[in-house]
Amino acid sequence: MTTPRPWLFLLLAAVAVTAGACARDAAPAPTAAPTIAAAPTPSLDYEVNLEGAPCSFDLPAGQDETNVRCGFVEVPEGRSDSSSRRIRLAFAVLRSTAQAPDTPLLVLDGGPGGSTLQGIFPGWFTADFAAPLQSARDLVFFDYRGTGLSEPDMSCPELDALSASGHYGTGSPSEEDEREAEEALFICRDRIVANGAQLNAYNSAAIAADAADVMKALGYDDYSVYGVSYGTRVALTMLRDGAAGIRSIVLDSAYPPQVDLYAGTALNQQQALERVFAACEAQPPCAEAYPQLEETLLAAVQQVDEEPVTLEARDARSGALRPIEVNGPVLLSVLFGSISTSRFLERIPQLIDAAANGQYAGLTPLLDAQYGGAGGPTGAVPMRTSVLCSEEMPFAEAGAVLAASAQLWPELREAKTFGITDEETLREEKEFCSRWGAAPRPDVETRAVAGDTPALILAGEFDPSTPPEWGRIAGSTLAGSVFVEVQGLGHGLLFQRESDCPMQIIAAFLEDPATADISCARAGVPAFTLPRSDDP
Repeated sequence: MTTPRPWLFLLLAAVAVTAGACARDAAPAPTAAPTIAAAPTPSLDYEVNLEGAPCSFDLPAGQDETNVRCGFVEVPEGRSDSSSRRIRLAFAVLRSTAQAPDTPLLVLDGGPGGSTLQGIFPGWFTADFAAPLQSARDLVFFDYRGTGLSEPDMSCPELDALSASGHYGTGSPSEEDEREAEEALFICRDRIVANGAQLNAYNSAAIAADAADVMKALGYDDYSVYGVSYGTRVALTMLRDGAAGIRSIVLDSAYPPQVDLYAGTALNQQQALERVFAACEAQPPCAEAYPQLEETLLAAVQQVDEEPVTLEARDARSGALRPIEVNGPVLLSVLFGSISTSRFLERIPQLIDAAANGQYAGLTPLLDAQYGGAGGPTGAVPMRTSVLCSEEMPFAEAGAVLAASAQLWPELREAKTFGITDEETLREEKEFCSRWGAAPRPDVETRAVAGDTPALILAGEFDPSTPPEWGRIAGSTLAGSVFVEVQGLGHGLLFQRESDCPMQIIAAFLEDPATADISCARAGVPAFTLPRSDDP
């Protein structure tokens, strides 16, 4: 089985950004890649136009509709092209409940490719959840260019049809599934380009400029920025490119430009699971109940590889059950995807022990979480592919891939479904991106962002996607930064339902970066599920 293409890999991934913790001091010359273009010229001199409009999406529970402002901001698609068409970016503002609001907060979602206004905004920023932030400041959200309600429409009904049919998204994709999906993606790409989209205009620098324009159009001269996962990359790019008015930034699950996205994808996940094993070993009851977890897991992987089992995942929308063939890669995938959520993380040792003993019923909630939405819309995959193919794949190098691959469990390396682990696959991915047609970005996209803007960097102890080391790397060149590793949590700390500690820290930091209390970050210890006394 071949490694899924970059777009398909992220489509199947359980988290917003799945990548390795390998840093690079400078970008090496990419193998067989086009010449890296010179840095783009500054943005054109243009007026930022704002158009108010009714909110065309669900509002968060408890939010007063009279306190929500919606509309569109018009920007040029090509940031250095005087003949570029204009596109509209959909935004929403949750007005502060304070009589005299403090500096507003721009919220940058992960991805890229999903819709902020149809996902994170209505799904999370309820009146209760948002209160610690909204009680002091306006909260600003927008859909990145080419996603959700923003223009152009980069959705792919061609891929959605395959997803709904169950051809992929329900386990390990076959080579035939990948070929069919790739063909559908390029049909979608050709249609979007024929409708006028410039693939070269979809990258982090353009999105960062859009973000600054949204705040300018809304009349905010000074503001703070919160980014999660890929959103941290956009926030850092705003700093790098000199966006005016940024008072402070919060990087939740940091993804800085100097890390090597493809070299350590699988290794990152393996190391997160190893941290879970170490945490269990440090707790005597867990260590006694589940000794030698790594050996137990690899035995369970071998077992289901030899004799796969069929379980079911419940579709989140229709409630219908979808069959999932659980083999070794799928077992590893659901475990990796569960690390980021505390209520699943705490069950991992028990689930591994049960699987090694042929008991798989406990995997059902994990399958529901990972595959229950597999038949739904795939998001703006062409936008996501353009970002990855222009600013990540050109700088991936074989030496880093092989060095990371050498540290993998053989079972993980041989599965080839968790990232790029060999030179042949890397070459195939580069060829795919060359065919895609988004030109490589300048090598500034691999350089550390420096500055003295106050920055809070939050990292989850068990994050399998953007590990704590990435946060340390991001902060190493930010003179005004404070790094906080939150114990017991995974990816996307603000959205961990089991802990309000990240929200407390963020709210305190935005009020006063110099005095923010971060003590709660050291309090989290996983309460691993232990065998019941009546278990066999």
